[in-house]
Amino acid sequence: EIGEREILEVSVLGNNVIVKGKDFEKEFLFDEYVNDLCKTCKIRKPPLVSKFPDLYVGECEEYSDIVDDFTDIEEFDSKTPEEKWEYITDALSVCTRCYACREACPMCYCSLCFVDQNKPIWFGKTTDLPDIIVYHLIRAMHMAGRCVACGACSLVCPMGIDLNLINRKLEKIVKERFGFTSGLDPDTLPPMVDFKMEDAEEFMLEED
Repeated sequence: EIGEREILEVSVLGNNVIVKGKDFEKEFLFDEYVNDLCKTCKIRKPPLVSKFPDLYVGECEEYSDIVDDFTDIEEFDSKTPEEKWEYITDALSVCTRCYACREACPMCYCSLCFVDQNKPIWFGKTTDLPDIIVYHLIRAMHMAGRCVACGACSLVCPMGIDLNLINRKLEKIVKERFGFTSGLDPDTLPPMVDFKMEDAEEFMLEED
């Protein structure tokens, strides 16, 4: 509707997105044009990071805690372990290993991805389902505590796989177990790369 006209200002008023430019102003319904992930975003303004004043534009906000009820994954959470595994394997069965999810992810910045390593070889390079599942589960574990649920992985997937669902599930686990929300404090290490003596250890079993 705007075509090639230059946009000079965008604002949100209620359920309307107001777009202004030279000699024009248009309103669009927020729910119709905004990505679904943006509707559930809990951090609408960048966290206040005083030590990096040059890294943000506009207003920032100081957050003490983020309230997230994870309603977007309630249906998945209600499934039994067997049903969850069936859901994940069925969803990933169409993956072509194009790695678009990895390339689009702002948190995938390793100089050498585990996918490309050959010493050691982490897993097979085929498009067989077991190799596909291992790739996505290892990548999801690497994202745990770092993913900010931007949804880029799901948006670029040519097969329409909702990869963000797996990341959101891990985000919930990290939140519940460690009280950690990714992206709020650059000085706090993600739980999966940090260790504290008071970390829960109920998964560890003593030998008889």
